[in-house]
Amino acid sequence: MEFILFIFLLSVVQCALGTSCRDNTGTCIASTSSCNGTLYSYACSGTDICCVPFAKNNNCGTTDVGQGKCVSSSSSCSGTTWPTTFCGSNKCCIEMSGTLGVDISELGSVNFFQCLKASGFEYVIIRASRSLGIVDHNAVPSILNALSAGFSDIDVYIFPDSRQNATKQMYNMVDYLNQDGVRYGRIWLDIEGRDTKYWSADKQTNRAFITELVNAGKSLGKDLAFYASKASWDFIVGSDFTPYGNMDLWYARYDWTQNFDDWSPYGGWTKPFMKQWSDSRSLPGLCGGPTPDLNWRPHNY
Repeated sequence: MEFILFIFLLSVVQCALGTSCRDNTGTCIASTSSCNGTLYSYACSGTDICCVPFAKNNNCGTTDVGQGKCVSSSSSCSGTTWPTTFCGSNKCCIEMSGTLGVDISELGSVNFFQCLKASGFEYVIIRASRSLGIVDHNAVPSILNALSAGFSDIDVYIFPDSRQNATKQMYNMVDYLNQDGVRYGRIWLDIEGRDTKYWSADKQTNRAFITELVNAGKSLGKDLAFYASKASWDFIVGSDFTPYGNMDLWYARYDWTQNFDDWSPYGGWTKPFMKQWSDSRSLPGLCGGPTPDLNWRPHNY
């Protein structure tokens, strides 16, 4: 979702010769040594380099996504085809227990979405209204580009500003999306944050705002759902605010697992619909476009 820019110092942990590197997938070797795999120059100390070998016994995958098998680049894959160097010129096929999708808050090109589609992602969620309470004008071109790339499961999300009129924000966004060729599914209401930058310190005020936002969307005939974590929901409206338990819930937990094992009920919801399991900082540069958040949901959802 949206991120607030912080200036920070990046500390790099370097590895000594012979130790593991690249999330335990490789080994630090001397720069003069040979490597039957891919070399990375930034993960080891001094002039040493990190050697990540090509797949052994045809195994591949990452700690973020899971383990799979290297298959020919022309072979079909019933799971997710993950971009990796472990398979050389082949591809890594990872069997999934559900379906993967992404959400983005920047402009996505046709090539970007084509890459995601080829990698096994099945749905996209695109920001259509920003936390400043204004329309995100990257949404329509991103939707059209995703459609051109072959995506049919496309949703949008609104990050509302509770200091502004809820109905106006919803109407402005939907009016913007009502353009020729634009097709999208549901609208996700992004209810997040645990400070008073976006939300009132008064929970009753926040409850009234969210209720107005829901009513505005329903008055336009839109299919609505919520993005909210337990911590944010409790801070913004309180744990006893439970009127939307019959609407689908998308939640975030960056544990890099594709299941709901970490989830427990809150806000009137007895089960989630979808999980955001990796944020955009985990896999920078995926498919050469805006770095997406990664999402998972069961096959039958």
